[in-house]
Amino acid sequence: MIQEQEQDRKISTIIQEQEQNGAIRPNVQGHTAFLMRVVLISASSIALFYSLGEQLLRTWDESIYAEVAKEMLTRHSWWTLSWNFQPWVDKPPLFMWFTALLYRCFGVSETTSRMVGVLCGVATIWLTFEIGRRLMDDWSGFAAAFILLTNGYFIYGSRFEAINVPLACCFTLAAYGYLRVVQGESHWWYAIGAATGMAIMLKSAAGLAVPMSVGLALLLDRRFRTIRTREVRNSALLACAIALPWHVLMVIGHGRVFLNAYLGNVVARMEGLDSRPKPAYYYLWVYWHDFGPFALVALLGLLWHFKKRNSSIVIAIVLVVTISVSLIGSKLMAYALPAFPFISLLAAMAMQRLKAVKYAILCAVIILPLYWFLQRDFVHLIYGEYGYVGSMNSRDEPLMRLLIQARPNDHEASPTPLIICMDGFRFQKQQAVFYGGRPVIEAFLVAPINDTESPLEQVVTSRPTTIIIRNDLYPELANSARYSFRVIAQNGPLMLGQISRL
Repeated sequence: MIQEQEQDRKISTIIQEQEQNGAIRPNVQGHTAFLMRVVLISASSIALFYSLGEQLLRTWDESIYAEVAKEMLTRHSWWTLSWNFQPWVDKPPLFMWFTALLYRCFGVSETTSRMVGVLCGVATIWLTFEIGRRLMDDWSGFAAAFILLTNGYFIYGSRFEAINVPLACCFTLAAYGYLRVVQGESHWWYAIGAATGMAIMLKSAAGLAVPMSVGLALLLDRRFRTIRTREVRNSALLACAIALPWHVLMVIGHGRVFLNAYLGNVVARMEGLDSRPKPAYYYLWVYWHDFGPFALVALLGLLWHFKKRNSSIVIAIVLVVTISVSLIGSKLMAYALPAFPFISLLAAMAMQRLKAVKYAILCAVIILPLYWFLQRDFVHLIYGEYGYVGSMNSRDEPLMRLLIQARPNDHEASPTPLIICMDGFRFQKQQAVFYGGRPVIEAFLVAPINDTESPLEQVVTSRPTTIIIRNDLYPELANSARYSFRVIAQNGPLMLGQISRL
């Protein structure tokens, strides 16, 4: 009898220790975790999907990626990417593949163009919760996920920044897989391999930061010998199986032309050709600007948990992402988005140590939405000085209305070009290609405004070609002995017509 009581006491002690370590959770905690998942997924879906398609696609990345995905469908070319009906190899195709599949299922629209980023945003918030509850407890994981959910720039990035939030999702998947590996489930190395391959297929060289972060975490946890295991080798093979085939096919099919364009884009980003010079500490300012008071709390979490076992993957990702994006010449706020889930986790770690987790949730609910409501970048989308801001439902922008009217028939796989002649009025070619549905040629009649424009006489042939011009250029064309011009429609200061050489 005494031996049975002693054995029961030992079993009870072991169960209590496992519950404290997170290996076994009571049913009450299990129900709590389930409700937290439901709340987070529902709230993030509402926040990210709400009025997703009301804004026009932005003038740069959004319009380009959406057009590349659309041309995949219309031209039935899923391997060789094209933009403006010309070969385009600036980025790997994974993001555009997913977008094209959504186009096939739900049609081409602003909503489906942004849906991949939104779905990855929801998945990133959910994975942040799962990472937090494994590192700490349910409430701390919920606090980390809710801090991320109420971060204004993360919401903005999920809805409008295209590739960067899917890249962040790959980082969180790799971190979650790492924690499962540390807890003895070695088959989760395959999740790390899949995350690495997808990250490379999303953003080429930037995806290499995923295995670099995992390697740094292994060093900090003194587990680097585990890379000799069969699961690690197989996960590396899985990453190669995801990332290599497309790159190899492009090299075989296009050779040096592909390598020069593809690698040239990477080098241009590193040299900073697409952004204004910024100081080396720029991303520290980004963290403070975007996280407000939680940035200081996250710093405390970084210092307190630097030597804590198993949480090193969080620290490693923040360090690798911050250092790598600080070293390249191109410094854009969106490049820091992959670090956001882990800054949220560091803040929750500090709040747990301060025994203020529920206070952190309250701050996220009240303070940060108010903080971001006052930020112009969160309230208004900035399309540039000559962009077109508004709802596609109203279609009240002159150029957009004429572009839509000039769209070719759906059965035209290779539509005829559209000439846009503005002469001194800057317009966004990226939007024009997507909304016009034709190859766009920039031309000038009197004087060019940039290097991409060609003289009108060089692009007009004897075959009638669709053209959009400014109204004040019409008399010169109508009275010219070189061109035949027929007016189709007019809207505001612009005119749609057909032009041909006499």
